[in-house]
Amino acid sequence: MCKLCYVINAIGDDEFLEEPNATIFTEKEYNEFLEGVYNGTITTKNLPNDFYSKTANFLESGLFKGLGNKTIEAAFETPDWVLTNEMRINIYQFSAAKTYQQARALTELVVDKEGNVVPFSKYKKEAKKILTNFNSVYLGAERDTALASGRAASDWATIKEDKKFLPLLQYQTVGDARVRPQHARLDNITKTVDSNFWDTYYPPNGWRCRCTTIQLTGEASVTTTKKADLPEIEPMFVFNPGKEKFVFKDAGTDGHPYFIVKRGDKDLKQANFGFDIPPMK
Repeated sequence: MCKLCYVINAIGDDEFLEEPNATIFTEKEYNEFLEGVYNGTITTKNLPNDFYSKTANFLESGLFKGLGNKTIEAAFETPDWVLTNEMRINIYQFSAAKTYQQARALTELVVDKEGNVVPFSKYKKEAKKILTNFNSVYLGAERDTALASGRAASDWATIKEDKKFLPLLQYQTVGDARVRPQHARLDNITKTVDSNFWDTYYPPNGWRCRCTTIQLTGEASVTTTKKADLPEIEPMFVFNPGKEKFVFKDAGTDGHPYFIVKRGDKDLKQANFGFDIPPMK
């Protein structure tokens, strides 16, 4: 869980698109979750469907807003339809993994280091903090990432279509005081659309990243860059959502920590933690 803590601490509220915090669960739902874990009716193998489905629907709404009507209303099995479907499947897999991680974290609170069951009042206090963190600040940042990734993926489809006439792509920050130093170092870098630079640095490049790109004609100059001149990007954001067709990376230690499960739970993960993924309407 250490990596999860590191990532969670990196989710600040200095930069955001529209959801600095999220509120989709009621106090009653929180209590039912934590009480279920404490009494053993909720486990990592028997997770609450309402937390999964409400999380997925909330993140999916951000993804769809980012993708826009052109993409999500595309005809069946066209490239735009495939893009939307694969990204939303990833959203549901992420939501299942997030629900698993919450149950796992709460379960670890039930028994202390000596193996004694913790009094319910003490457990509830700590459990409520965990659920609030997972489903407020973190969930808001996750929806913003879904929105930004959907927008970036939709833009990438257009970029590919127009590259014959607009063969260059330029990185753009918002340009205000809240831009992160790493992202400021990328500002105005211009590369060809086909450059592998965009496999690493195509935005979003972090939680609540507001960066984007603009397409340019061949009259613009390509920027010469050296590896030492370029910033380090958090590994889970080193991908191009338009190419990879997902929002949250699942790639071992380079992926989002929600996807990192106990060794004995790998089959459970393969089965999406027992949750169905509804077909796209």
